[in-house]
Amino acid sequence: MERLKNISIFLMLILLAASNASIADTRWVSFGRDIKREKPSARVITSNDSETVIEFVIKGMDVEDVVEGNKTFQKLRFPGYFTSLQVGKPQLPVISELVGIPDVVNVKASIIDSEVTTLKGYRVYPFQEPVFEGEKKAFIIDDAFYHEDSFYPEFDVKLSTPTIWRDIRVVRLKIFPVKFNPATGELKVFHRMIVKLEYYGVSDGDELYAPKRVISPTWERIYKNKILNFDFLNLKKGVKRL
Repeated sequence: MERLKNISIFLMLILLAASNASIADTRWVSFGRDIKREKPSARVITSNDSETVIEFVIKGMDVEDVVEGNKTFQKLRFPGYFTSLQVGKPQLPVISELVGIPDVVNVKASIIDSEVTTLKGYRVYPFQEPVFEGEKKAFIIDDAFYHEDSFYPEFDVKLSTPTIWRDIRVVRLKIFPVKFNPATGELKVFHRMIVKLEYYGVSDGDELYAPKRVISPTWERIYKNKILNFDFLNLKKGVKRL
């Protein structure tokens, strides 16, 4: 519980963070013909004891021009999600979702299909250390990295270590749909991705062996709101009171 509290405080600091930069402009950049600002969608195609397959569709992103010194950077964000957190490196949008997984298996994730758009003319703002309102810190940028001719990050998807959340074994799935080449100013955007979580073998930690108990309507609402594939999980659900 203490760990969750610390994480929550850290995320709040990120949302409240103030920088020395001055904001010049904010706009919605569409990856297609959609002009409506919209949170990326996540649709569970299938989820069973062998695999979970999820389709992510990203219509666009928020772009905020920020002037730092004599250079203009862009802050990028997907509505409803956070960003990468490596100080001094490009602050890129990240999709993060909880997925329920079988009780005792190992899990791995991969991209099995995708559609890509390339955008040019970007200088992505580097992530800064979170600060309290009114606090100021020196601007941090990894200068050596910003001269490299390669796309960052090098990975497409990451999984956390499985953990037990009361009745359900879950894993945090992170998708990195936007990659940035600082030398060329190009963004490689995966505006549609199909991600497969594959379950195999027997895990050597964080297994769930407890007998399945009936989940109350209150907890069912909480799980349904937070776990992407909750409706596909084989759980005992309580009877809702009228």
